[in-house]
Amino acid sequence: MSTKKDLRALPENFEEIIKIIIGESAVIIARMVYNNPGITDMEISQKSNLKVNIIRKVLYFLSINQLAYYKRIRDKETGWFIYQWYLQPNNLRKFMDEMKRHVLKKLQERLEYEKVNSFYRCINREHMRMTFDEAYENNFKCRICGAILEYEENDTVKHVLEVMIERIGKDC
Repeated sequence: MSTKKDLRALPENFEEIIKIIIGESAVIIARMVYNNPGITDMEISQKSNLKVNIIRKVLYFLSINQLAYYKRIRDKETGWFIYQWYLQPNNLRKFMDEMKRHVLKKLQERLEYEKVNSFYRCINREHMRMTFDEAYENNFKCRICGAILEYEENDTVKHVLEVMIERIGKDC
């Protein structure tokens, strides 16, 4: 059985980033593709003992994010298509830039949401936070326990979002 340790390391940061985003199995799969260009999902499964559906999910994620690509060939015996996989670690910077833009957009949307709404929360802080409209619809009572909702200041949340937007915005 081939393990993660038997394989040549991926280019700098690639391994760490896919591990954070996809998981440990993605590192094993990416290393196998990197070390065996043209490997198939079935070959990866046989060498790693990972389930084929997990392998395909990882390869699909890498493919749609242009971190891997495949060549489709027809098996002469069965007539089925076989997908040979190749890694594209040089596209990591482009992928990371795209992820930063996506995160930046989400943070900007959240900041706008925080700015245009007033919030209320149950005295039991574990329960949900509601906008003014939601609180009004529930007579300013918690949906879970029925306690009276209290106004919640969100200046700190807005400040944190603004700082994060500024930091990420410098890199985009």
